[in-house]
Amino acid sequence: MKSFTITTVKTYTPIWIRSEFSSYGEGWKRVRANLSYKADRCFWCDRMFDDGESIALIALLKVGNKVFCENCANKLK
Repeated sequence: MKSFTITTVKTYTPIWIRSEFSSYGEGWKRVRANLSYKADRCFWCDRMFDDGESIALIALLKVGNKVFCENCANKLK
């Protein structure tokens, strides 16, 4: 038998964008440590944040708030 792949595409609609929402670091990691959504990587490009990096908060329709790197947040503006 041959195998096959199914790819799913989801469209997200931003409601608002808060650039430079916070700085990723030890404090951020400590607060998010026991939560299911660690918010330690960009929601769009999936890149891990570096310590001291500025992160953006974006509200997505029917999803809620997610964190993005500044580069991806600027693409949405």
